Amino acid sequence: MQWPHYGHLILPSVKVTQRTKAQMLGHNHHINVEPYEGGGAKLDIGAMDWHSLPSFDAWVIKLEYLQTEHRNPLKELIKQGVLDENGRPVALNDDINDNNDDSEEVAGFRKDRYDII
Repeated sequence: MQWPHYGHLILPSVKVTQRTKAQMLGHNHHINVEPYEGGGAKLDIGAMDWHSLPSFDAWVIKLEYLQTEHRNPLKELIKQGVLDENGRPVALNDDINDNNDDSEEVAGFRKDRYDII
């Protein structure tokens, strides 16, 4: 990742509120955050001098007071038929103990152990 040339960092999956705050960890400068017209958040990092950053290898931006999203991934997997109503993996076929290849992968699960892979 490179430092944005135009001084704006766009985070398309972040939902901001009027109270949203951003700050780069290790740096005392607060970052202006506003909604991005295409959805997401636009962080104005143009005022920060990249030479004053604590590291040139990695940057961590702390975001506070983001909009919450009410999503239940288990319900989505149940709806897709990957899990049963109790949240357990659905049997991959009628006879799970047949003599087929025990390491068969179906829908992201290994038939022999039902591990998510």
